Amino acid sequence: MEYYKAQVEPLNLKSEYELIMVGYEVQICLTSAKPADIIYDVSKLRQRKIFTEPIEIRSPFVWEGNGSTYGSSINLSNCVFKGKLIITNHHFPQEVTFNDVTFLNGADFSNTKFDNNVRFHRAVFHEMAEFKNTTFNNLVDFFLAVFKKDQQFHLTDFNGIAIFSNTSFYNAIQFLHNKVSSSTYISFESAKFYNGVDLSRSNFLCKLKFWGVTMHNLKLESICTNLLYMYDNEALTNEQDTISTAKKIRESMRMIKQAFRADHNNIEALHFHKLELACYKYEIGLSKNKFAERRLLWLNSISNSHGTSWTRGLGFTLLVTLIFYLIFILVLSPQLRFDFSLTGIVNFIRYFIQLLNITNWKYQPFGLDTAPWGDIVLYTGRIFISYGYYQLIQAFRKYTKN
Repeated sequence: MEYYKAQVEPLNLKSEYELIMVGYEVQICLTSAKPADIIYDVSKLRQRKIFTEPIEIRSPFVWEGNGSTYGSSINLSNCVFKGKLIITNHHFPQEVTFNDVTFLNGADFSNTKFDNNVRFHRAVFHEMAEFKNTTFNNLVDFFLAVFKKDQQFHLTDFNGIAIFSNTSFYNAIQFLHNKVSSSTYISFESAKFYNGVDLSRSNFLCKLKFWGVTMHNLKLESICTNLLYMYDNEALTNEQDTISTAKKIRESMRMIKQAFRADHNNIEALHFHKLELACYKYEIGLSKNKFAERRLLWLNSISNSHGTSWTRGLGFTLLVTLIFYLIFILVLSPQLRFDFSLTGIVNFIRYFIQLLNITNWKYQPFGLDTAPWGDIVLYTGRIFISYGYYQLIQAFRKYTKN
């Protein structure tokens, strides 16, 4: 028989379950030769339960009832585990609930199978929880859960519905070598990621939902040196570099982008397309042999923010037109007499607007002969002006169907 102590306030308890009272401590029997002694619903204790000792149940067993209805579920809600909760190599055929639970020193559910619904609503994990080789055959729900440290789901099987709705990941989060089924549905609706996410090798070949997801403080310099992202939480023996880590994050942004496109949400897809390119820009920035690509990405960024800002596209077009117009005037300055009257200002604006018309091949501002240097400036400028128009149109495409 195993007993675990929970500090509680004085109780006036009415329960169909057996408790062993020792002063103001309640000893809760988790396993017993008599099934009637097993506490299935710890939430019957209305006060907050604080377990002061580590709970470690390693030998395989099945939580069984005595034929009554309360044996069909296990409720460990509203608990505080100060020590590490270890429940490994077990099989749970019934529903298990960990709502409003605080795990101060981590938890370990490795090699455990959950056949029914499992809920971690509003659970707070202060240290990494182990889900290695854990199988969820039905619903697993982390609604409003909080992961404060690096978190990894390694070799975790999601065979039903996995909910990470409104879940907050304050450090790295990685899904690695997972297994899903043809009916698996995984939702990250309104999830908050504060240090990126690695889905690159998740094997999530299933329905994904990312509506309302938020990426806070996507600082690639910090993300790409995170040890979980670099080494997959294994022993630090294999050489890695920040370039390959950047590829993992870039692939994750691409997967989220594709999930939005599959839902015909092209607006949000463009945002993650922008993040994907930002990751690629950082990635090639670490390489010494991709100077041309870095310049192209930089130009794409300033011209329309990777297809997400039509105002930046318009501003870029007007700016490059103005720059080449001023260069054009500088080349022609020996033939010009500057007139600051109203007529002179109107002519200045008129020929600037004419330069925006890239189909006008008889452009002769102020009636002057532009050959040869003026023509060189004109044709070079129109290359950049045309590029500005293209980027402007690309940015507007986010409001249309792909």
